[in-house]
Amino acid sequence: MERYLHDAAKTPLEVIRARVKKEPDLAAAMLSGLICQNGAINFDHITKSKTVDSVLSTASPPALVKIVSQFRGMILHPDTEDQQVADSQRRMLADVLVSAVRSCNKQQADATDPDAAKEWLEQLLLVFVEFAYSVPDSAAREDTVPRPPVSDASRAMFQSRLSSSLAHILSVRLDEEITLPYAVVSALHSRVESSGTSKLSLQANKQVWKTLKRAHKTLGKVASQVRELWTVSLDHELICQERAANEKQKPTFRAFKLLYSITILQVYNADPDAVSVLDELDECYASVAQHTGAQAHAFDLLIEVILGSVAKPSALFRKLAEQVFTTFASEVTAQSLQSMIDILSKKESLAGQQDLFDQAGEDGEEDDENSDEEVSDVEILDGSPAASTEDESSSGGEEGASEDGQESDGSLDEHDDQEDDEETRKFDALLAQALKTSQPNGTASGDEESSDDEDMDDEQMMALDPHLEKILGERKKTTSKRKDSQDAKETVINFKNRVLDLLSIYVKQQHTNTLAMDLILPLLLLVRSSTSQQVAQKAFNLLKQYFDACKGKDMPTPTGLDATWKLLRDIHGEGMRDGPKFHGAACSRSSLFVVKTLVYIDRNNYDRAVDIYSDTQKQWFRNPKSKVQPALFSDWINWSISTRKPK
Repeated sequence: MERYLHDAAKTPLEVIRARVKKEPDLAAAMLSGLICQNGAINFDHITKSKTVDSVLSTASPPALVKIVSQFRGMILHPDTEDQQVADSQRRMLADVLVSAVRSCNKQQADATDPDAAKEWLEQLLLVFVEFAYSVPDSAAREDTVPRPPVSDASRAMFQSRLSSSLAHILSVRLDEEITLPYAVVSALHSRVESSGTSKLSLQANKQVWKTLKRAHKTLGKVASQVRELWTVSLDHELICQERAANEKQKPTFRAFKLLYSITILQVYNADPDAVSVLDELDECYASVAQHTGAQAHAFDLLIEVILGSVAKPSALFRKLAEQVFTTFASEVTAQSLQSMIDILSKKESLAGQQDLFDQAGEDGEEDDENSDEEVSDVEILDGSPAASTEDESSSGGEEGASEDGQESDGSLDEHDDQEDDEETRKFDALLAQALKTSQPNGTASGDEESSDDEDMDDEQMMALDPHLEKILGERKKTTSKRKDSQDAKETVINFKNRVLDLLSIYVKQQHTNTLAMDLILPLLLLVRSSTSQQVAQKAFNLLKQYFDACKGKDMPTPTGLDATWKLLRDIHGEGMRDGPKFHGAACSRSSLFVVKTLVYIDRNNYDRAVDIYSDTQKQWFRNPKSKVQPALFSDWINWSISTRKPK
């Protein structure tokens, strides 16, 4: 009977979805019937359908305004007096709202009236702000006070859902101004300044409030500069010059506006590092806005702020870092680039984490409130290998990468299993010695004849308690250390992945900059030494992306060729090291790229490149155990044939 009822229910659900798709303004009424009154907040979960998601994704902006308003009322006064049930209902309602942001983002991007789309999104975010940060006081009207009260757990949940929504909104490009984060912090500032019937939940000292006040003031200046496209002038030529200068500066001020907005929000989230970041942003902004001679230092400091953002396990901070780095990629100095390279060179271990963050696990911790994988702002580390987007032109490419990566991961797992077995054997031996019983291999730990079938009395058991506690305590410490080591490894790998994403943005924009050539050798080292197949593959793909971007006239032209020749020899030296198959392919492509750069500057440089390849080939021929892959030479010959001038 249940099966027939389920099949019968499919038809009206399909009709609802089709009707809303045809008439988007009906979405509010349809959704009200599905989740209110006789419906259920978790309708999709109960019915194992995507009806609510479908209705949200096709709803019109006016309907979404009504939906958000309706949800606010349900969050304010859930249909229950039980605190735990109310918390659960509020979480489910918040999840549906976040789903609305996800579902509607693409449709609203194509909307003919973008202001209407911003209206419902801003209203949704302000609902999160209201319940995440506001605490009503005794003077508030009864109908405006949440009943039951919003618990601390729910308040933290709303903060997390707000971050998730902002992270999705930041998926758009910074070519257009992103105003919603600014609207959020402006609403928070208004609540601080007003003497209304609610107060903020943030408990902070006077210094923090002073920093917040200064940051809001600076943010207001930045927002004003973004709005001013150009200065009115009677001179037409001067107008054009000022307009061009302002258009060039506009992305910079947009980036600062976004940075200030998100960082201020983190202060309200009680992030202990956010206050110091605001101080650093003040220094950067003052230098950039005033065009002082310390701009290079300011941008170096700004890159450190960006790296601090990507170190956090948050989708919002990753999106923020990518947006801002895209704006400032052209300002990256050798010092900033070295800071990023240093991160890639760290060991993927507890020692590497301590070296990066000064304290083990400092940036790798997650809040319990962020445990919901679907909508949590905390990103889960994906251990699957990154897929390559293009075919390999060199031998030993992606196929070799996949095979070698699997072998590497397998050997690591086998090593971990061996350590587990060894620890288990030690634990069993200590336990058997304490209890004077036989060990698993069948040997007796004491006198067999006297210990067989002999039961311990209460006094003997009591005497064993300290020994057992000590053994179990040591076992617990060992397990804890292994977990700390694994967590540290994942934290470092996650950080490296984020930095590689930033470097991908850099080489896309700055591939003609000779500074980008400093990345080649560190990336080759990472391909060979990383314990993560994902990181190694990503580094390999980044090199490929860089080389593919440098074609024709888009080649770097280094002036100090001594450093370039040294780089070529170092690449050949790296090619002699033992590594996965695609490490050899990466070395071959890197070597050819440097040769192309040298020959592009002066074709006579080909002769010296021949000598370097000849030296490497001689070493390879003399040493049967040489790790140089033959593809290094075959790729060189093929390129020489294709590049040689015809008669």
